[in-house]
Amino acid sequence: MGREPRLYKRKGFNRKTHTLFIIASEGEKTEKNYFSFVKDSIDTGTKNIFIEFLETVNGNSSPQSVLRRLNEFKDDYSLIEDDQLWIVIDRDKWHLQDISTIARVCRQGRYGFALSNPCFEIWLLLHFLDVSSETIEEKKALKENKTVNKHRKYLGQKLLEHTGKYSKNQKDYSSYINKIRVAINNAKKLCTNPKERWPNEIGTHVYKLMEALIS
Repeated sequence: MGREPRLYKRKGFNRKTHTLFIIASEGEKTEKNYFSFVKDSIDTGTKNIFIEFLETVNGNSSPQSVLRRLNEFKDDYSLIEDDQLWIVIDRDKWHLQDISTIARVCRQGRYGFALSNPCFEIWLLLHFLDVSSETIEEKKALKENKTVNKHRKYLGQKLLEHTGKYSKNQKDYSSYINKIRVAINNAKKLCTNPKERWPNEIGTHVYKLMEALIS
């Protein structure tokens, strides 16, 4: 006989007024730091959203591992219908079959599925660049995201050019916060088929999560 789910309790969380967003992501650094900054900004400005971020630890970043963290959280805590669970992963290094399986499980479990192609950095870049207006060659380079030097890949280099500073470890995303709606609109321009489960070309469905958060 399994144990009863616990009540979710965190400092600042009010079950009567908050909708709980549980976000499990692939990356150990970038996604955690970005969503932590977003969490602080949203929690300060509103009274109806609370974000719980389930971070990757010790390199357990496979889509299956990310989904497992989300499932374990759902089993551990007593959630309500309005609470939202989201998985945030990259397309770049995973087999198509793995992605398809995770997408199917998310649909069956009513989880939000926010995949970025090739990786989460494309979402960050969309805060500053309308990628849909770039040349075919540039879109190809962004999607391939090859290593340009020992410090970063192509998307990281583009972020550095547009923001003046970028690293996977950075924690200050203040220049991004006021551009979230810009990023959403830019992501929608790349999303030629909103009904597809994930972007097969360059793009990201993180915008769907962000729309839910700031709506």
